[in-house]
Amino acid sequence: MKALRGRVASSHFLTVGLGASIVLAVAALFCGDVLHHFSNWGFHDWEIFYFHNISIYRSIVEFREVPLWNPWCLGGMPLMANPQTPVPDPWFVLDLVFGPLVAIRLKIVAHYAVGLGGAYWCARQFRLSRISSIYFAGTLMFSTWLSLRIQAGHFCFLCAVYLPWVVGCLQLARTCPSRALVGSLLLTLMAFQGGVFVLIGAAALTGLLSLAWSVQDRSIRPLLSLGLLWTCFLGLAAVKLMPAYELVREVPRLSNIDPEGRTRDVVGGTMWTRYKSLLLGEGPAPIPETPAANQKASAELTNAASVGSGPRSIPSKWDMPSFVVRVFAGREQRSLQMYYPIQGFGWEEYGSYIGPLALILIAVSPFVLREAWPWMVAGACCFVIAAGNFAPFAPWTLLHRLPVLNSMRAPGRFLIPCTFAACMLASMVLDKLLSQKGTLVDADEEASPSTLQRRRRRYGLASLLVAIALVDSFMVGRHSLEGAFPEPRPPIASRLPSIMTVRRGERGQTAAMLANYCVLRADEALPIPIKVTPREDPDYRGELYFLPDRTGNGEGGDEVALLDWSPNSVTVEVKAASPGRVVLNRNWSRGWVVEGPFELSPHQGLISARMETGRHTIRFLYRPKIVRLGLLVSAVFILGVAVCLLRTRRGPAPVPSP
Repeated sequence: MKALRGRVASSHFLTVGLGASIVLAVAALFCGDVLHHFSNWGFHDWEIFYFHNISIYRSIVEFREVPLWNPWCLGGMPLMANPQTPVPDPWFVLDLVFGPLVAIRLKIVAHYAVGLGGAYWCARQFRLSRISSIYFAGTLMFSTWLSLRIQAGHFCFLCAVYLPWVVGCLQLARTCPSRALVGSLLLTLMAFQGGVFVLIGAAALTGLLSLAWSVQDRSIRPLLSLGLLWTCFLGLAAVKLMPAYELVREVPRLSNIDPEGRTRDVVGGTMWTRYKSLLLGEGPAPIPETPAANQKASAELTNAASVGSGPRSIPSKWDMPSFVVRVFAGREQRSLQMYYPIQGFGWEEYGSYIGPLALILIAVSPFVLREAWPWMVAGACCFVIAAGNFAPFAPWTLLHRLPVLNSMRAPGRFLIPCTFAACMLASMVLDKLLSQKGTLVDADEEASPSTLQRRRRRYGLASLLVAIALVDSFMVGRHSLEGAFPEPRPPIASRLPSIMTVRRGERGQTAAMLANYCVLRADEALPIPIKVTPREDPDYRGELYFLPDRTGNGEGGDEVALLDWSPNSVTVEVKAASPGRVVLNRNWSRGWVVEGPFELSPHQGLISARMETGRHTIRFLYRPKIVRLGLLVSAVFILGVAVCLLRTRRGPAPVPSP
């Protein structure tokens, strides 16, 4: 018996290993365009995400420090507390081994493999057949909702590939609540990778599904599992969430404020404003253009001869229905493109190709599979939210008044959970059409040869349709991913011995940072108040200077020298001829402290410390208490979750039918 169990286990591991190899090979083939020209850089929002990634890399590798503070960004700002920075990210081990430029490409391939495997596993938890599970995995992961964002440099959306794993764990938790704890760990990984917008979409999808399942099962257990899932997540990710919440509370990103400072319907872009003005006959609104900085890269990405590669000059009332069709069925999908005059954002905020077969299956779902109504409700609700501010009481308009959500600009990000629900619903309908007495064309001892033959024909036809649909999705998604790294690496200036604050870098903030320049005109989602003075300003006094209490006393006798610096610390030596303060040309933030018998006293928003006459050595440190508190909370929850999982000895319990 023991030998038999050993052979079964060996066969299982062999099957899993073979499946993982196939999934990885498919992911590598799909992402083939990113696996060459490893020295090339990306474009568009690549700048902000790669900048923070390199800042993390330098902090850890060069300075051997925990990446808490970013001294190269806007005069200095918290790094770990930034919601969109990947800290602490387990995938960073690839950066340490291969370097950031190679690692980001490997991460793309690895995340696609994780997503494909997770989507297949998730579908199996809902008792879908193998062919339907394969269809779900391919349709979801080859959809352009991820490839377009990668092409545009939105690397914080890579963690969305964990969503199938989270939903699968939530499904298992309907009968075994402890499985929700695994989902909490995956949500924590999303937070550590900077996926704040993905987490919001995950909360919408899991919340809607759990509420619908609770009604469907006539049980409160799905809601209790949902509560366990998100409560444990908040505790596990406290080391990231608590500093991030404190930072966002201090510098809120109010995305409903337009450039003139007015609160308007820009909370969801200007698409509906343009379309309504067209329908009301008020004349065509201005057509948005591709940002000047991205015109060159955008031209390289899109063939000029492609149909619909640019915006039409004459808007039409049919733009909106055509726009919706193109989102899910348009085969030409490229990031940054403005295919319609009514667009409020680049196409990376909308494209979610799932193909005609999925749309047909979804259309017949109310007649074929009414019991799958939770997925219909979840998908429809997410779609309506993604529609944006089409009315004063539209769901997006109301949700945007809530904390955290009021920092979101683009409602189209809710198309990610919408696409997930749509793909699952289509796969369930496909499975229903293929099934006979609840099983997929399985041999039935009582079935006649003619019945078995009809089943095999139906299965063969379905397999052919699925293969065609997946190849189509593969080609569309792969094309959307092409050209993600089009720019040759720019030349980097010689590195300065310490940081120099400048107003604008010649080649972008990342290239400037690598030379130890701190650029004040840089891309950053959070409105960090800039208090530092750039070198170009007439009032610039250096990166370090001394201010005596009384002007004129000891003039010329005060000396300040920089002894050592790192992202989280600065050590200076001061020779003061009179009492005063030493000032660092870096933004002050809560968490900065000073060692020794000195008083930390921010000066006009800058880091400074008071001292008396004499020679002093002062060390400034960034040691935020909120990070230590969050680390303690996370450690407690990690220990509790580990104990609970270890005590759960039984395997997955039977799950109810969808």
